[in-house]
Amino acid sequence: MWKFLIITIIALNLFHCCNGYSGGAPDSRCGTMVPGHWVSPQTTPSPFHILLSSDSVQEGDSLTINLTSSKNQQGFKGFLIQVKRPGEQDAKNFGTFDTIGSDNFQSQPVNCFGHENSAMTHKDPVEKHFVNLVWIAPIVENGDDGVYEVRVTFVQNFWTIWPNQTPEKLIRVTRKKRDMMTPINTPDKTENGINTTSTSTSPPSPVSIFVIPQLRDADAQPTVKNTSANNYNNLQGSWDYFKKSWMSFLNYFGF
Repeated sequence: MWKFLIITIIALNLFHCCNGYSGGAPDSRCGTMVPGHWVSPQTTPSPFHILLSSDSVQEGDSLTINLTSSKNQQGFKGFLIQVKRPGEQDAKNFGTFDTIGSDNFQSQPVNCFGHENSAMTHKDPVEKHFVNLVWIAPIVENGDDGVYEVRVTFVQNFWTIWPNQTPEKLIRVTRKKRDMMTPINTPDKTENGINTTSTSTSPPSPVSIFVIPQLRDADAQPTVKNTSANNYNNLQGSWDYFKKSWMSFLNYFGF
């Protein structure tokens, strides 16, 4: 009975050991990028390839990284990919991976060093011959040369790994032009069902304020002359004056 239990436990441990990180590399492997398989890495050239859609990209834009195997060769079961500075092994990587544009069936993101989606790894131990990944370039800070290096660890099986493989070319990230005329899109705003999103192409100009003087009372309001009414009133006054003069004349002479 005890022998059976001991054999079962040993078998389960061996299975777990050989299975490795079948569900993807954990973030604890982001530093060295070496799986915890307790085996020596391969010294022969890797049969797998890292293909870049371009070696130059502007900050904030994306480029495609393909992981492939040689024709008619065995594929890889696991991988871990990051983008770092050339030759550096520090705890920092650059850019992020587009989880929507990348192959979601064979890959998943890893939050290395606390940076969300800063690395990608396999999702299952199924043999792979082609994996498509999309990397978004970081913002280039002042004093940064914008040169980065793609690094990939390939796992063919538990005993066969090629850590920290790099492509032939480095990636150069260039800065976008920054000036006051660069369009700045403000967040979408909706008021009463109307989209009020605005785009600014230059700094706001000073606002001139015109003060319209208000009238203090009704007497100060401008009047509008009615010419026809004034003429009628003048004629009516002249006729009354004529009648009064005529009556005075008749009374004077006794009529």
